[in-house]
Amino acid sequence: MSTGENKHSSLPLGSIESGKSGLTSEGPPKLAVGEEESNMYPMPTNIFKRFLYVFNAEVAEFFALAIFIFLGLAIDTQIILRQPDSTSTHDLSMGLGWGCAVIGAVVMSCASSGSHINPAMTVSLAVFGHFPWKRVPTMIVAQFLGCFFGAFLNWLYYFPAWDLFDGGHRRSLGPQGTALAFIVQPSVEGVYTNANLFFNEALMTFILLFFIYFVIDKRMTLSATTAALLIGLFVTAIVMAGDQYVADTALNPARDFGPRLFIFIVGYRDIFKVHNHFFFVPLIAPFVGGIAARGVYDYLIVSEEDKPKSIRKVYWNK
Repeated sequence: MSTGENKHSSLPLGSIESGKSGLTSEGPPKLAVGEEESNMYPMPTNIFKRFLYVFNAEVAEFFALAIFIFLGLAIDTQIILRQPDSTSTHDLSMGLGWGCAVIGAVVMSCASSGSHINPAMTVSLAVFGHFPWKRVPTMIVAQFLGCFFGAFLNWLYYFPAWDLFDGGHRRSLGPQGTALAFIVQPSVEGVYTNANLFFNEALMTFILLFFIYFVIDKRMTLSATTAALLIGLFVTAIVMAGDQYVADTALNPARDFGPRLFIFIVGYRDIFKVHNHFFFVPLIAPFVGGIAARGVYDYLIVSEEDKPKSIRKVYWNK
């Protein structure tokens, strides 16, 4: 989400801008951003600063996701620890809480990374030529690590309360189970199969990313903060749509897998086995939904001349 020009018809949430004006310097090597060389800053000689310059997008994604996950999980945790007193406000507090956390994450990472904050977004953009594949591995690693660290912060924040609630025995399920404070799980046991939930997760991710592509389209002329607000409100609606009866919606592979890996380390040993190995649903389904969303947007919404050249050459012989 940026204000510079883009060769495509939309400004992908997470495209790293390379056409900014700013300081120029002859001599030291320039910072390479994406597939082009940026003339904005000279490459620093300090190793730490060089790392921050080269991986500025990844660093932004890490911190944005860490704070996003911490805030979201903290909301989930206070709901679980206050049960049954919080039952009546469950949907509203979760929906608004996660929506506001998304707004913050988008704003924090917009200037540096364009606010992917989702591996499904990163991969879907790369598949259709809107993001360089060579940046995908480092972006995804940063996103998963950010979510892992956010779960760690939530664990520390509530640390004395975990033992008070479950007696020091880490449980994934049951009245004293606390895993749901970190991960997504089916809301009603035995009603939906993993195949049903896979479709639901892919569908919700498709709807979210499809909406985002409209919001960040340069023809919409929205500011970054306005786009962030719209995306946050839309996430609120999605979270509230089926959370109470169907399943918590991840919409993001890193949102579930990062915290799931963390709680496995701290003692939830069955967390990858519960609900018939449900963990693969929020890990894989968002990629399917995200790729489908970008594909539909590119082929049905974006005009032919604005499609990546690789697509025009293959499908239109141009």
